[in-house]
Order: sequence, then C-alpha cells, then structure tokens
Amino acid sequence: MKEILDFLELDREQMEDAFLKNDFIGRTTSSYFAMIDKTVTNGLQVKEILEEIKLLSEYQAVLFGENIGEGGSMDVAAVMRHPQMRIYALVVKKSLLEWTGSFHETLQAYNMYEFLCRVAAETAVYGIPCAEDDNGTAPKDICDETDQTEGSKELCGVIDQTGGDRESVRKEKITVARTFAYVARLHMVRLKAEGILDKVFSRLIDYMAELDCSQEFSDVMGVMLDSFAEFEKLARNTAPYLILVGDETCYSVPKRFAAALSDELADLGQAVITTDGRHGEWHTGEDSNIAIPPILKGVVGWQMKLDIFRRMACPKYQFWFDNPIFYNEMFYDLPKEYYILSQDADYADYIKRYYGIENAIQFPPAGEDAGYAGNQDRPYDVVFVGSYRNQWDVDELTDEEREFYEYMKCHPDVNFEEGCRQYLADHTHIGESYDSNHIRNSLERVKNACRAVTSFYRDAVIETLIAAGINVHVYGDTWQNFHSEYETNLIRHPEVSVEESLEIFGHAKIGLNIMSWHKAGMTERIANIMLSGAVCLSDESSYLREHYTDGEEMVLFRLSELSILPRKVLGLLQDEDLRRRMAEKAYERARKEHTWRKRAEEFLALK
Repeated sequence: MKEILDFLELDREQMEDAFLKNDFIGRTTSSYFAMIDKTVTNGLQVKEILEEIKLLSEYQAVLFGENIGEGGSMDVAAVMRHPQMRIYALVVKKSLLEWTGSFHETLQAYNMYEFLCRVAAETAVYGIPCAEDDNGTAPKDICDETDQTEGSKELCGVIDQTGGDRESVRKEKITVARTFAYVARLHMVRLKAEGILDKVFSRLIDYMAELDCSQEFSDVMGVMLDSFAEFEKLARNTAPYLILVGDETCYSVPKRFAAALSDELADLGQAVITTDGRHGEWHTGEDSNIAIPPILKGVVGWQMKLDIFRRMACPKYQFWFDNPIFYNEMFYDLPKEYYILSQDADYADYIKRYYGIENAIQFPPAGEDAGYAGNQDRPYDVVFVGSYRNQWDVDELTDEEREFYEYMKCHPDVNFEEGCRQYLADHTHIGESYDSNHIRNSLERVKNACRAVTSFYRDAVIETLIAAGINVHVYGDTWQNFHSEYETNLIRHPEVSVEESLEIFGHAKIGLNIMSWHKAGMTERIANIMLSGAVCLSDESSYLREHYTDGEEMVLFRLSELSILPRKVLGLLQDEDLRRRMAEKAYERARKEHTWRKRAEEFLALK
C-alpha cells in the first residue's frame, strides 16, 4: 500500500538546503511529503498529530511553526505577515508542486519561508502554532497555541554580526535581504490587487530593520523593481516548463513522449504546463493567440516548427528525431539559447557544424516499461512495428538523385553526409575540399534519393528474413503494398497504437528495429523492445556499438552484410536459454539507462 506521507528529518542547517530537500522530493513516492526540523520534533510525532486531527483530507499543506500568529487557514498574505516565523515542520501534497515548483536552489537563506509563500499563493495552508519546551524540543502537544515565545534571532537565522569581517557580514545581509525582496516582488501584483500590499510590505520592512538589513533590503528591492531581468533570473529557478504537446503526427509518438517527460518532471518537483491540459493551466486568447506565461524555466518542443519558440524569452529545447537534411529551413538563424536534443549524434554534429547551434547534442528518447518483461507467453518469433515505406518511385528520381541512390545502395554503412562527400570525391576528382554550403546544398538536391534508399533497405531486411522462412509480424495497412514471393511468411496485422505496440513487444521473442539511416542513433523502439523482455534485433549504429555488445544485450547486423542475418535470428530462436539471458540483461540496462525518468533527470542536468 502506498504511504500517504513520507518525511525527511533535518537539522537546522539542512532545513535551508534546497538541493537536499529537492533530492528527497524526487525520490519519494508518497502523496504528501514533510520537511521536519528534528531538533524540535520528529516525523512520527507529526504523523500522529495529522492522523488525530485529519487535516490532510481538507488541506494540501500544513505548517507547524513558531511565531505564525493564530494559525488556522493561512493565505499568502497571512504567511508574508510573519517573516519572523520558525518552521518546525511543513507538510505538502506532492502533486501541488506541478503548480508551485519545489525549493528555490538559488536563494541561500530563508528558502523554507520562500517556498511556503509560493505554496500559500496556490492553496490555503493550515497553520498550527507551536513552541519549544525548556529542553529545546517540541512538546507532544505540538499544536498547543499557548506559551509561544518571541522567536530568538538565532532561531530565525539572523546573521551573527559579532564574528567575521565586515565584508562577510555585508554579503550575508544581502543574501537574507535578497530572499525577502524576491518574495515581495513575486507576490506584489496579487497583494496589490487585494489591497493589502502596503500592510504586508510594511511588515517586511520592519523585520528587515530587526535584522539590521534595512539598507540591503532597500538596495535589492530597488534592483528588483527597476530591472525585470534581475527578478526574472531568480524567478526562473522555480518557474514552470512549458511543454508543447503537438498533434497526432507519427502515430502520436511525440505526443506520448511529451506526456511521459512532463509526468516525470512533475514527479521530480518541477512546475509544468502542457498545452493539452495534462499539467498546469494553459490559456488561449479569443483571437487564438497563445497566452505565454511571463516567466518560464524553459519551453520544450518535439520536432515542430520553431516560430512560437522565437516569442519566448527563456531556454528552448527542441527534441529532434529525423535527419536534419530534410528540414534545412528549420535551423537557420536560431538564437544561442536553443538546445537541439537529437537521438543521433551525427545529426547533432551536423546541426552544430552547419548551422552554428552550439547546444545541439545527442539526447535519445526513452522507452516505457509496460510490465511485460517477465512474460513467458511469447507466440511471435519476430515483430516489426513500423510502416511500409517504399513510397518513392525510383523512376521519378532525377539523374543526379538516381546516381546518388545507386551509390548509397553500395555504401549502406555510412551516413548521408559522409556518403555525399565520398560521392562528390569519386565523381568529380576534386577530393574532399567542398565547404559546408556545397555539401548541404548537394544533400538538399538529393534528399529524395536518401528517402528512397532508406525504404530500399527496410524492404531488404524484411525480404531477407522471410526468404529464410522466418515469420515476421508487421502492423498497419501500408504492408498491403509489400509484395514478395515469400510473403506467406509475412503476417500482416491491423495498425496498432503505441500502447498496443508495447503489448506486442511483450509477447514477442524478438523485436526488430530498422533504423531510418540513423548511423549514430538510439531510438525509442529499441528502448521499448528492451523494456518489454524481448530481444532487440537492430541494424547497428555507432551509439549501439559503443554502448552494447552484439550477442550480449541485443543482436546487431550490418546492412552491407544481410546474408548472415538469418543465421543470427535462427540461432537465437533455437536457443531459448540464450534468448532469455539476453533479454534479461537488456531489460536491466534499459531500466537504468533508457526510461523517461532517467531522461527527465538528464534533462534537468543540462546547462
């Protein structure tokens, strides 16, 4: 049974460690989490009290603290009027973080208080006044509203001005003042609309005077008001990611990626907004123009047109799957803050060199564990979940396209850029002295040949397998256009959804992957096959050769050596023990390296 509350007990210094607290949030699976000052109370005591008064059935956040006034239901104004409070325990519903974000990792003082203000801006916080006993620990009756003390300056985290040099003291004062100035600036519009800005602001000024930080607070507040950029720099730390979900293109695969990434980011404590309403709140105006939130931590797209990206002043992340030679117009004149996250290292390198996008990096999509890894019912020998693609009539290619098509048919183990260089060198006798514009323009002219040769080899792989008597299960109406004298070994099925494809892999011995000429790539199909408990059979790429061993976690083959492919497949089908061992190794690797949880963690680590 899932625990409703998980807690982290911290000493007073750790209570202000945002990284420690956010790490805990990312690991807990409970509905609620609690940060607890173990010098005054403990998790069991807090749980006992919550069970007695049953607050979690009504409130998404509960505060145990000293100097919080009368307590009860508190909004953001009520919290802000008590900057001197000392938090003993803060209990928050984890799902609330998709709106608020987690603890601020840039502010180095009072981040518990700053986080509480954000929570209170979204939902009512129930405050329980508390006081320490003579031994420095909270009494069992922690919710006793009497006998509260004036919070000592030590407990409030005030700077000790008796030690250290003057410059150190000044820097510490600025650190404290920055948090309170930021809190005031962040909630200013709301407080002004409610007509209580002056009252709340006056209380903050008084508290800054108590801490002898008046000048520092005034200086930092002035900067925050005069420079939106300075405020935005801080606000972005807990601002939401905007994830553009996209449409039903490519069997809704990118849409599913968006859902998986947004779910994992939210579970890691990130604020998230999705355009399909899955997370956060998304508005469109009456004129159908998208209403963009004023501050975003980043915007994420999935191989979509970039016009909307240009309107957003934040880091931009574009997941990219296909060969960029087919989308030249998408990459011109992009600002430096763009990240192009490609499943293929060669594509990332191409985008970086030819378009000057420094943050073009390999960042493969991930797979989904649908729970089939241990399934022993596997009636399908080989399955291929992909469309039939021989839609390019070679007779309609231009002479230049036809020549390049025939050349690449004879050189199927190199990417199109390298193939173009070799082709030009072989046919013009100039060597490899062409500049990038010449190569890019040449590829633009022969891109139909690139599509055609990709389709040719997809056919060739299937033909090789069924000609050897191996049953291959394929899905979708497009396979009605595939014809072969061996097609009795091609078992056609109706088109399937992504969800259904996971079940199919879960009932297959071997899942076939045929790269769309991704010579340095890693695809979600490979990850899904590995996570399903089937053995992945794929044409090789430099990524797969570097990270996996043929015959250990998967079976690899070369397009230039298709004649040995049937022997590899038949050997695997005839050795059940080998197949199971290989599938188990692959599953363990993929579970650690190729889930969307892992990708979300890697995404947050991008700098």
